[in-house]
Amino acid sequence: MNIRTLRQVLAIGEHGSFARAARALGVSQPNLSKNIARLEDELRGRIFFRTAGGAQLTPFGQLVVDQARRVIEQADILEQAAQLAAGGPSSLLRIGCGPELKRAFAPRLLAALVGDRPQLNIRLEVGDRHRLLPALRARELDVIFCVADDAVASDGQVVAPALTTFGVAVAAPHHPLAKEAAVTPELFLQFANAGPRNAYFTGQARFGAVAVSAQGPRYELSDYEPFMPLVLAGRATIRLPAFEAEPYLAAGSLVQVNLPTVDVRYAGIATPAAATFPIVADALRFAEQVGVELAQTQKLVRRI
Repeated sequence: MNIRTLRQVLAIGEHGSFARAARALGVSQPNLSKNIARLEDELRGRIFFRTAGGAQLTPFGQLVVDQARRVIEQADILEQAAQLAAGGPSSLLRIGCGPELKRAFAPRLLAALVGDRPQLNIRLEVGDRHRLLPALRARELDVIFCVADDAVASDGQVVAPALTTFGVAVAAPHHPLAKEAAVTPELFLQFANAGPRNAYFTGQARFGAVAVSAQGPRYELSDYEPFMPLVLAGRATIRLPAFEAEPYLAAGSLVQVNLPTVDVRYAGIATPAAATFPIVADALRFAEQVGVELAQTQKLVRRI
């Protein structure tokens, strides 16, 4: 039994035919048939019913397919880890980043990585922390960059600082809160407001009991961009990291709401094993450098 033959089993199950699977795999049908027959002899069970129309999984064959998927998945993870550990120039680095990092932070990080390793293959996934962390634990991602708090630090992963900023509330210039000299949480939450789904921005975490009795609708975001037309039209406020709000403020399309700001920490996170790989270690190091650069460009002032 070997991984190659297990992949062939999956291909036959997917295509429903030895002939179609052979074409997809780029092998001859006789050789494919011999490999499957050899595996059936080894396992002492029939995997496929051969029919004039193709091939159909037997009940035992379905069990083989289910287990083969797991074995191949683990083999792929091992192969990916070996490539990263070796630090080859054409390795694949799988990165996850929070949506609020994709415009200002991620492009700078990718430029640094590509500049250091021009042949590096990169796969970038954008999503909120609730999706990225499980993917990291499952070895589907090698390193992620997202909001970090005590829960992340206690998760057993390596957490490296990437960026410290602060969150601000912004609104269209004609929004009722735009010209208020001081905005209390009670007043702010009477209006529709949006924010990323994490402890720094959600109403309950930031405003406590006030959020429970708030009258205005709240929009919880895994990606803020779809809500920006509502914000620009004055139909909602939105809470963002300062470096993401600044382009809108500089253009005059949004203004800062006079609500106290909140500090936000972003970090690079990797499993203890992956953090020792040269490429992942470089990504964590570059991320901290990018964070320093972004912090130096911030012009907004914290409000207490």
